[in-house]
This record gives sequence, C-alpha cells and structure tokens, in this order.
Amino acid sequence: MLAPAAGAMAAPAGPIELAPRAGDTYTGIEAINDHGTVVGESYPRETRILYHPMKWSAAGEATALPTLGGALGQAVAVNQADVVVGVADDAQGAQRAARWAADGTVTELATPGVGGGADAISDTGRIVGSFYDGTFSHALLWERDGTVRELPGLPGGGSTWADEITPDGRVVAGTADDAGGDTHVVRWDERGRITDLTPEGEYGRVVGISRDGTITGSITIGGNHVAKRWDPSGRVVTLGGTEAPSSGYASGISDNGTVVGIVDPDFGGSYATRWDRVGRPTYLPSDTRNAAANAINRAGTIVGQAEGVGAKWAPDGTRTRLEPLPGHTSAAALLINSRGVTAGMSYGDVWHGVIWR
Repeated sequence: MLAPAAGAMAAPAGPIELAPRAGDTYTGIEAINDHGTVVGESYPRETRILYHPMKWSAAGEATALPTLGGALGQAVAVNQADVVVGVADDAQGAQRAARWAADGTVTELATPGVGGGADAISDTGRIVGSFYDGTFSHALLWERDGTVRELPGLPGGGSTWADEITPDGRVVAGTADDAGGDTHVVRWDERGRITDLTPEGEYGRVVGISRDGTITGSITIGGNHVAKRWDPSGRVVTLGGTEAPSSGYASGISDNGTVVGIVDPDFGGSYATRWDRVGRPTYLPSDTRNAAANAINRAGTIVGQAEGVGAKWAPDGTRTRLEPLPGHTSAAALLINSRGVTAGMSYGDVWHGVIWR
C-alpha cells in the first residue's frame, strides 16, 4: 500500500465570502475561470428550495443573474470571456437552457423541446447540454450564433448527455445509452462523430476533459467502479488503486493529463490522490484519512479537503490549510484556476461559497 507523500505545511489562508442575493441564505458554486469569476446559485432558507443563478467577481462582488421570467435558475459554467451558461425557468415555469453575456444579459438557447439545460461552454463560444423529450435525453451542441444540432447516439441506443467541451470547442465528452440500456462514456469530434470509449462497461461517467481532449471518469464493471483516463490517441489508462477490491474515483484533470481524486484501498477512509500519465497513484499529504483531491490546474497545484478544512497541495507536496469563514466549522476546496485562485464551500449553520486567493 502506498504511503502519503511527505510534504511541509504552509501558512493558512483566509477566505472571501461569496454572499447570496438579497433575502437569500445559502450559496453554492459550480465553476471558475482564469479571471477568478465564479458562478453558481443562491437560495433561501426554506423547505422548498428556490435556486437563483449567480456570478461573483474575484473580489467576491455578487451579481444576481436574471432568469427567463420564472423563479428558478442555476449558472453552471463560465468561459474566459465571462460568458455564463446554465438553466433558467421561463414565465410558464418550464426549464430552459440559458446563456448570459458578460454584461448579464440572458438569452434562451433554442431546443427541440422543453426541459433543456446547458452544461459547458468553450472559450470559442460553443455550448453543450441536453434536452428531455419525455422519454429520452438528447445531447445538444449550440454554435456561437445560437444554431443548435443534436449529437448522435450509439446504434439502437436511447438517451445521450453532453457534459464537457474542450476550450477550443473541438471535442465534446459525455455519455450515451446502448441498445441494452447500459450507459457508455463517449466522445464527439468537431464534426459530431461519436466514438464509444467504454464498450465493456455497464455504466460510465465523465468528470473532466483536458485542453487536448483527454477525458477522465469511471466505468462500472460487475458492480465495481473503476476510474479511467481516455487519451485522444485511443489509449485507455486504468487509474491505479481503484480496481476491486479497492475503491476510488477521479474528480479532475489537468491540461497535461494528470488526474486527481481519491483512493480507499481498505475501506478505512480515503486518500487524496494524484495519478501520473501511466496511472500510478501518489497519496497527497494529510494527517488523517478522509481526504479528497477535487481539482488540479495546469501548474500542477491541487485543491481538495483534508482534516475537515480546505487543502491546497503545491506540486512538491507542500500543503496549505484553507480555512472556513469565521464561525464556520469546516470547508472544502472544489475548484482552482490557472492563477491558483481557489473556490470552494464553507460550512456552519449556513453554507456559503468562498474564494481563497
């Protein structure tokens, strides 16, 4: 069994609160870009959760984004031009795919039916998402001018979902059901042609895509979840320590294909883990088990959680504690941009998104 890599502890870092809109109580985060713009949602303290789309600057300044006339919405992705995508209700209460320009102006993204949503946007303005026709989900791609096309599925299959797109907009990753109902990880190229990446799997899941189109996620075989990385060349790498009888999962990928996540080798608690290009795991320093690595940037800096607070690991293993807000008891770092700005959550009686700089 691998031991955690040695590493020093850096000085703790204090958070910047990402406040809710007026009258709300909680905030959640979904994405960050290299300017430090964070997007997510704000919602009130009540039994019936009412999400509202939000955007925060790198300094923590909050902006409530408009819906399409309804009560609900969520911002889920942002590109380097500060264009945001997600979902928003219209005046009739139907969920629609939405795009917010950098100035906050909202536009509905056309879909062949109701129940649509946008999940990712490239730096070139291409957007991917899906809509539901009452029976199946259909993966969609919107061009910058708003024109939309459906991405093809597997032969004889049902639902498709588009989850990730490369910054240049040329490669899309997602999942598609086969004729037997199993869900496969798939890749669509710039022309929309589909490639089945997991013909042997029973269930696939995508969690990230790198700049060159390398995809990471997991497949289920015989009830066991195995973390994988799929290279553009077609090479498939199994991430060590996630095969039975151990467990684990991938949660993020860097531009050079380094993957991060967790491994639980003996069901005694998880190690925050980094996998190299051939899938060899390294456990990141933590004084206790139940640590997690959630994201990695192009410089190799990793963020996650360790010992109940946020954690940032430098490439040499040095760990920085990322503290919760005053009065809160725990925190988790979830996102990091290329400049090292980190976003996550702080938990107490209420929970708020935060930025650590």
